[in-house]
Amino acid sequence: MSDPQTGVKDFWNAFKRISNKTKQLNIPTIVLNDTYISNFAKKANIFNDYFADQCTILDNDSTLPEVNYKTMASTNHVDMSTHKIINIIDKMNPKKGGGHDGISISMLQLCVSEVAFPLQKIFQKCIVTGSFPNIWKFANVQPVHKKSNRQIISNYRPISLLPICAKILEKLVFDHVYSYLNVNNLLSKNQSGFRPGDSSIYQLISITSNIYESFEKYDETRAVFLDISKAFDKVWHEGIIYKLKCNGIGGNLLNFSENYLKNRQQRVVLNGVESNWKNIYAGVPQGSVLGPLLFIIYINDLTDNISSDMRLFADDSSLFTRVSVTEETQNKLVNDLRTISSWAHQWKMLFNPNISKQAVEIVFSTKKNKVLHPNLDLNEIPVARKEYTKHIGM
Repeated sequence: MSDPQTGVKDFWNAFKRISNKTKQLNIPTIVLNDTYISNFAKKANIFNDYFADQCTILDNDSTLPEVNYKTMASTNHVDMSTHKIINIIDKMNPKKGGGHDGISISMLQLCVSEVAFPLQKIFQKCIVTGSFPNIWKFANVQPVHKKSNRQIISNYRPISLLPICAKILEKLVFDHVYSYLNVNNLLSKNQSGFRPGDSSIYQLISITSNIYESFEKYDETRAVFLDISKAFDKVWHEGIIYKLKCNGIGGNLLNFSENYLKNRQQRVVLNGVESNWKNIYAGVPQGSVLGPLLFIIYINDLTDNISSDMRLFADDSSLFTRVSVTEETQNKLVNDLRTISSWAHQWKMLFNPNISKQAVEIVFSTKKNKVLHPNLDLNEIPVARKEYTKHIGM
């Protein structure tokens, strides 16, 4: 920084790094089996092995049931125009990273009118043949720190950087499928995650409003907050195809969706150093456009046969029930937790897998002499009763 040619921007970037005002971009030395690893190639492969190992289905004895169609409606194709493709490309953020193929958003935006027509032909061929190009199934993965010690690999989550052309095709399919599901009222009204026009704020306002309504009648509210372990990584591919079929998605579009999930590979890239490629056998691609929609379709029927007010925000789920008669409320919650456990077994998911990741119960009450409610458990693990908990970031 002693160079007199150094600009103001360079000075402030250096200042932010020194004063810890900016996020660290590099992964520090990691600790694995009491060994310190600083080599970027080794770190990249260790992260990739860890992330890929999470993408396996829960091995249990559940099998797919008979197809139970939820609607008489159906869709099997996606209409697309060059106008839609141009609109999608124009709205993309050129600062966002691209995939392994080196094609950037800014590159496409420079010649959007010229590339729209050939892309349309490629995309139409993908739908007609029910296939997703294998070259677009390769993901560059970046580890993103989520909590606690930065030297522990389990404290990171993967974000996939996928080819831009793949994401354009995914957006076209997303818009069509989401519109179809919405028009036919096939998505649970209790799901706020990844829903255009909905948000965590709306869900929190609704929950708070219901709790205060119970206060006005001098009732308590019992709430149980649940978490699916590694939810996005554990989606059973055969299960999601089954659920797409139940929702009336068939023909070329169903074949496309099935092929979209197959033969995916990923590698971790750290400071320009790449790991080996690894196969992915379960889950939906994080960082993709279609992945979140496929996930909410997968857990859409989780709210079926639940007596309590159940709220979903992506993989965060919670039960709320007003207490009028203590024993009745207890029975309701016990039955609902059993139903949730049964759903999880059927669809190869796991809620709050061990004592270190317990479900949490909060009793919202304004009573001076609070009622002593019986305890709950989920999968033979006690539900922890606390004064407060974190829910969808709040």
